[in-house]
Amino acid sequence: MTAPLSTAAHQRLLGPAFDPLDAGLVLVGAPSAVGKTCVSLSLAAHYAAHLGELVLYISPASPKEIVATRLAKNLTPDGAGVDPALAAGLPFVVMDPAEPTSAELLEAVTAFVEQHGQPGLVLVNDLQSLRCVKPLDGLAAAIEIMADLRGIAKICDAPLVLFSQLTPGKGVAKAVQEQADRVIVLNLASETPDVKRVEVSYCEPPDPEAERYELVLTRSTGVVALPAKV
Repeated sequence: MTAPLSTAAHQRLLGPAFDPLDAGLVLVGAPSAVGKTCVSLSLAAHYAAHLGELVLYISPASPKEIVATRLAKNLTPDGAGVDPALAAGLPFVVMDPAEPTSAELLEAVTAFVEQHGQPGLVLVNDLQSLRCVKPLDGLAAAIEIMADLRGIAKICDAPLVLFSQLTPGKGVAKAVQEQADRVIVLNLASETPDVKRVEVSYCEPPDPEAERYELVLTRSTGVVALPAKV
């Protein structure tokens, strides 16, 4: 690692919806352009840089070079130049298969665990990029894909956080939600040229008094953090 990481740059928790995360399948649903990738990379930065846990990041939609660069940007102290080596020095592995089936991911992750051991966190960005190996559509395909993802979480014995454009609803969205152990919903509360404020809500929260709260996404760095307390 070529430069030290400041505490302010990487020790950012995302609130009670994300901390703690137990082994199992966590679904994060949000409309497009809310900041799902930024949230995923803030989680990756916390686990890899602060906790020292091996993070497996599955990115069917973006190549690994872009993911690594965005993670390095997230880790860079404000005002400093981005050093891609920051990500290279962390226990952070990116899989970027093009148009994978969920069964292919299950096979690839099984081989990864056999070679490298179990990761502390698995991130999948995003559900809409995954295909079903069987000739199924709609509801049946969604259930099949979620079953394979649950298999990945079981093999890794770690939290698998799945990001999706689905928000709670009926049909496919409801079926996908029912397959998850925890469901987190992100919605854009407000935005300025510098930041986005994202509202977090979640089903069956650990703290019933904290069902909704806000995160602040800084556009210049891609970092998501809890608002500063006044």
